[in-house]
Formats: sequence, structure tokens, C-alpha cells
Amino acid sequence: MTTLVCIGYGFGDLHINSIIREWLELSAARRLEIVNPGIDSIPPSLLHLALQVEIIPEGTTDYFDSVAGITRNRREKLEKRLHVCARRLGHKRFWDGLKAFNEENFSDEVRKMAEEMKITSLRSDASGSSVFKTSFGDLDDLEEDRLERLALHLEALPQ
Repeated sequence: MTTLVCIGYGFGDLHINSIIREWLELSAARRLEIVNPGIDSIPPSLLHLALQVEIIPEGTTDYFDSVAGITRNRREKLEKRLHVCARRLGHKRFWDGLKAFNEENFSDEVRKMAEEMKITSLRSDASGSSVFKTSFGDLDDLEEDRLERLALHLEALPQ
């Protein structure tokens, strides 16, 4: 094994830190990847091994996605952001924020959908009945745009 990946470890345990340091010191070919969005510098006990240490300021999912070559679509990324907000805010504050967002934005959303729903043509079907053909735009994009606004709203809430 030449690479050790530490995910979410905050380097607060001196005994574990010592084992990691000694493992790195055995060979210059050994590498340590520290995956943690909360760590932005090499732990002091490893500074002399800085060339062997890489800080990866990502969450676990993003890290594994990059290792596996997985690319997430916009909706998946938005859902992940919402999950992060839910964990950060806690159940009650998350739902209070969601309720406030819906109260502020629901009427605007209905108005926008009505504007996008334009009758583009009127024709008769095989039975002779009039059929309205409408253009709603891309409803999936509308939903994603709403999720984006919700994520921005929740991310702006204080902890």
C-alpha cells in the first residue's frame, strides 16, 4: 500500500497521528490524501512530510465521484446541496426555511408557469374535437431552477 486516504479525520488523536506520521516516514513513495472540506492546511505534525501529503477540500461523495469518474447532473448536485443544508440546519430549521421559501415564492412560481404556458396552436383531432397544443417550456428545468433558488435560500440561513 502506497497511498492512505483519510476521510473526515480531524487529526485530533495524537496516537493515530503518530502512526500515520511513522508510516509516511518509512518511504518517500508513500502518500497521504486528507479528504475533508474543513481542513485547509497540513496538520503540524506532518509539515516535514508536506511533499507526501495532499489536502483534498471535498466531501466524501465528491471525492469518490472524482476517483470513479462519475459526473453528476444538475438535479443530483442540487439534491446534494439540499441534503447538506438539512444536516447543517437540523430538522426544524430546515423545514422552517422550506416553509418560508414556499410562502415567499409560490405565487411567483405560479405566475411564471402561467406566462410560460402559451397556447401555440389550435387544431382538430381525429374526432373533430378542438385540441389546444401548449408549450410549457422544459418543466424539468423549471423544477431545477426552483430547487436552485431553494438551495440558495437555505444556504443563506445562519446556523
